[in-house]
Amino acid sequence: MKALVLGSNGYLGRHLVASARDAGWSVQTSDIQTTAWDGDSGYHACDVRLPDQIVNLDFDVDLVFMFTGLSGTIAGFERFNDYIDINEKGLVGVLEHLRSLPRMPKIIFPSRRLVYKGARGKRLREEDEKESLTIYAVNNRAAENYLELYQRVFGLRYAIFRVCVPYGNRFDQSYSYGTVGFFLRNALAGRDITLYGDGSQRRTFSHVDDICSQLISAAPLITSDGHAYNIAGGDDLSLHDSASLIARRYGVRVGSSPWPPLDYSIESGDTVFDTEKITALTGYQCRWTLASWLDSI
Repeated sequence: MKALVLGSNGYLGRHLVASARDAGWSVQTSDIQTTAWDGDSGYHACDVRLPDQIVNLDFDVDLVFMFTGLSGTIAGFERFNDYIDINEKGLVGVLEHLRSLPRMPKIIFPSRRLVYKGARGKRLREEDEKESLTIYAVNNRAAENYLELYQRVFGLRYAIFRVCVPYGNRFDQSYSYGTVGFFLRNALAGRDITLYGDGSQRRTFSHVDDICSQLISAAPLITSDGHAYNIAGGDDLSLHDSASLIARRYGVRVGSSPWPPLDYSIESGDTVFDTEKITALTGYQCRWTLASWLDSI
């Protein structure tokens, strides 16, 4: 299998590159920075906002992983131009180039839990109600719609994989990013972990190795074309329970503080994934839980 990973310097991108190469794939890498994070000699710098840079990449591959883009919640309001230019216009620029090729590779897009309307006590299926509470969530929903549009009009092959809460890091001592990364940074510094409210919101937690394994298993399959999949995780936990696991590991406490109005207005509530669809497709069983990973580091 031959793949091009756009956004290969990012958290998910670098892990996918390593996992795909471990699986025997030929992988080309590209990102906006001038050099690869690991010194990859085959790396090509590309700003996907610039068509004259996109055309210089080698798209003679089976799969294109679209891992470029900005993530974040409140930051999207503060940098809306960047979020729209990179996350939406950048994707469409790549799609426009792909449709000009004699052979279009399949494009793989990692979406996020933020596309869903949260629902207490329910596992969210891929077709369940959607809601956008941030610019980044709008970007993800727009990207999914662009992919569907380009399939319908131009025959583009694609698959979407929605990630809830990723964690883990096989490369350095930062261990993680996002929610788990925030908890860990505080705990490692000896600071208590502070949650807004009671932390009762539940999430699906997926180790990055499990995420990559599911992508590698599902992305090449013709039967995944045109579908969206919830990525499976080893745990469905509340934020309080996940923070408590980390706090106990490092001897700190979990506290709470009142919700700032802005943060409260964009909080989705429970987003727990139903992962029956991807499990039926791949048969993959997650290797990690948050507790077993903490025991390993």
